[in-house]
Amino acid sequence: MDGVCTHTMGLVRKKLEIIQGDTHKFYEQLSANDELHAKQKVSQDKKVKELEEFIAKNKARASTAALAQSKVKQLEKMERMEDLGFDNSLKFDFNFKDTPAKVLLDVKNLSFGYTPDKILFENISFTLQKGECLGIIGKNGKGKSTLLNTIAGELKQISGEVDFHGTTSFAHFGQTNIAHLSDKNTVMDEIYVGNPKLSEAQVRSICGGMMFSGDSAKKKISLLSGGEKSRVMLGQILAKNVNLLFLDEPTNHLDMDSIEALTLAIQNFKGSVIIVTHSEELLRRVCDRLIIFAKDGAEYFDGGYDLFLEKIGWEEEENVEKVASAPKSNNKENKKIKAELVRERNKLTSPLKKKIEKLESKIMEIEELLETHHKELIDASSSGDSATLMELSKLVSDEEQQVEEAFEELEIAQTELDEINESYENKINELS
Repeated sequence: MDGVCTHTMGLVRKKLEIIQGDTHKFYEQLSANDELHAKQKVSQDKKVKELEEFIAKNKARASTAALAQSKVKQLEKMERMEDLGFDNSLKFDFNFKDTPAKVLLDVKNLSFGYTPDKILFENISFTLQKGECLGIIGKNGKGKSTLLNTIAGELKQISGEVDFHGTTSFAHFGQTNIAHLSDKNTVMDEIYVGNPKLSEAQVRSICGGMMFSGDSAKKKISLLSGGEKSRVMLGQILAKNVNLLFLDEPTNHLDMDSIEALTLAIQNFKGSVIIVTHSEELLRRVCDRLIIFAKDGAEYFDGGYDLFLEKIGWEEEENVEKVASAPKSNNKENKKIKAELVRERNKLTSPLKKKIEKLESKIMEIEELLETHHKELIDASSSGDSATLMELSKLVSDEEQQVEEAFEELEIAQTELDEINESYENKINELS
């Protein structure tokens, strides 16, 4: 998506939001909006409290009753900001079963094929130490899931060995083993299958984390969609005490917030993980080593995804040969162009950086003044100094408006700066 989309649109708190840019920009904008809303609400809550205190102190006095009534009307007309609600996303916390083993899995010369003339992979060897994550990548239909199913013992290899340490306990999430769920069982029943020793409260907690709260935790498996069944399987894995996870395309039915939650859970898991995924973001963040299914079977790669792209990449062999035989670019000319691009970028970004710094300083100065004037407003309210109170109320209102306008200017300037930097970064990278 980030490679091709010019705009991103999403449902946020039951409303549609659209911004220019990729998903990273989208979430950055949402975060900035939430931060601005939170600041405005804090400011408004202070103002409401001050008005309420003023009304309570002055409504009984004959001299200030009219002013108090005016404040009551002001309070009634005020459009109150609500606390931000947050959309539901999945919650993950894998239960680690302690093990003294350093190596949880040892695979030697593993080969598999459905027929002797159709070998999907052969002579795959690797060891998986505690805390490591191995990614299996490649195009669809090459045999990634088959390799995982073979390691998990669901398919029988043609040759080779798969040796687990005696204390290894694994859980397997796969597109095929969703069929292991019983249609007659409820969601809660299937979580109990993962770990019969759990209390009802613990099972309901896992169900809630998988977005089956309340009565939905008692829904029959036969009534669930494919995505809901995937969440039940994930919940079943969360119920188990394990030190090795087999995950086959776990992000297929997840939204982006849930994928982020899963990514963090994998990073925090003390055991080992083997994961099949097409998600480049997930590969970059969790995988230490890879098995790559390419044109001629599968190969082990001792490094992460970025290193794989740098050293090997996804090009077919014909394209690699063409690249290898292509004449080298003129490095001297490229350096000259890069230097010119950097000068152009700096010329465009310099005034924006100064504007951003100026706006940030302005916001900090006004917020300091606001804090002082809020205290003075409370003092004036306590002393019954109505003239000072009215003057300070107007001043505080003006300052709050200034802060809001400065934040809006800051967001526009920052977005423009980010777009310029990204544009020139892409141009410079093309020369590398």
